[in-house]
Amino acid sequence: FVLENGDTSLFYSNKNNAFLIHLVTEVPDSVALENLPLIVNTTYLRVNLPFNTPYWVAAGLGLLLVVVLIAILFGKTIIRRFRLRRLKRKHLEFLTTFDRFSEETDQKAPDRIEHLITYWKGYMEELQVVPYTKLTTKEITHLHPEKSLSQALKDIDRTINGGSVLAHPSASLGELRQYSQKKYEEKVEVVKHG
Repeated sequence: FVLENGDTSLFYSNKNNAFLIHLVTEVPDSVALENLPLIVNTTYLRVNLPFNTPYWVAAGLGLLLVVVLIAILFGKTIIRRFRLRRLKRKHLEFLTTFDRFSEETDQKAPDRIEHLITYWKGYMEELQVVPYTKLTTKEITHLHPEKSLSQALKDIDRTINGGSVLAHPSASLGELRQYSQKKYEEKVEVVKHG
């Protein structure tokens, strides 16, 4: 049909012939399983899945956004907690080693006392930003004019350099331990509130 000026006209096509050839001559109702013409192939065939780039990019940007937001909102708190945990772990390790060395140290063994004072200076240098390992007793007492620390360091110096025997080595070493504990607590407060 063709619509022309409000009227429809009929057009008919030419007749043509179509020939159908039957390829299946006989259609059975059912075929026995043994007679089915199936090909068995059980080898694995890998099918590559298409990579969905837009979704992966969106997921990556979303994850990045979440990480940035967490860093902005909680970054200082997270860093502070890590620093406090590291400080505590190092301090406990120092106390354990210092106590073990103190128990093993004999008052007549200046080399062991020297090793212990070097260990103490190394820890204090790590705890504070003061080069304790390069300072002498006089310089340390000038920097930190605490009388008990000064006396303990002088007694230990007399034992190491002068060969004199400490009357109470545990008291002098205990003073060093107490001083490092005090400086550790001050450092913890600085990290907590700074």
